This record gives sequence, C-alpha cells and structure tokens, in this order.
Amino acid sequence: MGDAGASLTRGLRAALTAKYPRFVVGGSPTDAARKATADKGGMLFDGEIGQRFAGACWEEVANEMLFAARAARDEGGYQVSRIAGGIPALCWAARPYPYVLTLAAGAHVADASPAHGMSRYCAFAMRYGEFLYDVKARPLLGEVNPFGVTAPVWWQGYVTVRPLPGRRLQYIVSLVNPPAGERTDEVIAPPKVRENILVTFRLPQGERLVGAWALSAEPEPRTVALEPQVGEAITLTVPRLEYWTMIVVETAPEEVKK
Repeated sequence: MGDAGASLTRGLRAALTAKYPRFVVGGSPTDAARKATADKGGMLFDGEIGQRFAGACWEEVANEMLFAARAARDEGGYQVSRIAGGIPALCWAARPYPYVLTLAAGAHVADASPAHGMSRYCAFAMRYGEFLYDVKARPLLGEVNPFGVTAPVWWQGYVTVRPLPGRRLQYIVSLVNPPAGERTDEVIAPPKVRENILVTFRLPQGERLVGAWALSAEPEPRTVALEPQVGEAITLTVPRLEYWTMIVVETAPEEVKK
C-alpha cells in the first residue's frame, strides 16, 4: 500500500471513529461485530476482501464474504465490504463478481463507483434490500435447507428464511453462476447464460405456498413470478441466470387463508 496509502487509511479510521463512534473499523469480522453490537451499534469490517481479488481463488473469496456477512448478521449488525480496490485488476467479464458475491452474502458494497459499470446491482440492492439485509433472517444449512438445485451453480451457502407478520415466512436462495476460471487473475469469458433452471422446494409441514418469484439485476432489476409445479416437492423453473438470480418463496400457515 505504501506510506501514502497507510497514512490515508489511518486518517479514514480516525475520521470514521470521530464521526461514528459506534462503528468499529478493523479486526476480524467476528470480533468487530461483537464489539460494535454490544451497545446496539453498527459494524464496518475494513478487511482485505478487496485486495483478495489479486490472484485468489474465486470460491475462497465467495466463502470469505459469506463468513464475514454471517458473523455480522449473527451479532445483529451489518457487513460492509470494500471491494473497489480489487476491481481494476479483474478482467471485464469478472468485474460483476465482487458486487454479486457481496450482495448475495447479505453484505453492503462500499465505494461503489459509476466507473465500475455495475449500477444495476446497486439499484437491485436498493429496490430489494429487505431480502438482503433483514437481520431477522437466518441461514438454513444441511437438512433444514428446503431447496434443491441440480444445475452446477453456487447456491447452498445462500439460503435464508425471513419471518414476516402473521407467521408468514419467506425462503430465499441465491443462484450464482460461477466464474469460468478458478482464479481471479485469469482472463475469462462471461459465464454462459443458463436457462430454465429447475429448483425444488420442500414445503414444510403445516405451511402452504403463497407465491414464488425470481429476482434479478440483469439486465436491469426486475421480478418474475414463477409458476409452481406441485408434486412430492414444489418445482420452480427459473427462466434465466446470467451472473446472479435470487429466488423468493413465501409461505403461510395452512389455517391462514389471506
């Protein structure tokens, strides 16, 4: 980073601490989250996630972002990831991934810039933020995960359930089309657009289906209602996946008719 960069970082930390005393800058995501939320404050983890794009493994970057966002969520806070520093080192087809992996993990993007050409993802986060940032949402892993996806996409770490009034629930899963290369310093082509992806959903006992939707930022933020096929499990056909598509399934107790 050099002396100038280090001096700038120290100045930024001092300015943030002075203006937002409840925000914690630095440390591990778990430690920062615990300190910041101990008095119901916010949390900013100023880690090296942005720098990790230089020659890192894409899957490791995705897992690191998930861990940081989940650590903040578990403590009642929010993860804010600084990704701008690593974007210039990426080839053009790879540049959506810092935004996609940050948002799919439930974290906020810091230092977003029009120069990145990713305004559609920022617009998506503003329009559909309740599905990304609700601190009441909880991850569903292993046997409690009601979704099934056979397509070769990343999804198992991106399953959450969000409680709504009236004992309704929204089950959310993000589908991420993996990069064409393993490492971030590779020159890659855009991911092959996948169409008509089958997603299954096991309806929990005592719940009925209210509706299902596919949300995407590509090419612009939009919502598409999905037609469920009911069998042993509910099958949903996702019409299109470029980089990232989110699926929302809403249920209600069987006795609640409206």
